[in-house]
Amino acid sequence: MPRRNKQPTLRRTPPTHSAERSKVRYATKQQAMAAAKDRMLYHPDLELSVYQSPADGGWYLTSSATASPSSRSRD
Repeated sequence: MPRRNKQPTLRRTPPTHSAERSKVRYATKQQAMAAAKDRMLYHPDLELSVYQSPADGGWYLTSSATASPSSRSRD
């Protein structure tokens, strides 16, 4: 009986940067926007936006804290 040509399975290499492992990847912009809206409901002082990674094409969330009214300077 002839030998079978067994193809090696392709394995995804883990990210080399530690921050990439902690990020949640969304397949579509709509999924990322929905996740951002959901998180902003629970954290009103948090402003989230989405961006597409040029490395893998996935969608990710980025945050920036909004200034509280007491920390704004008065003119």
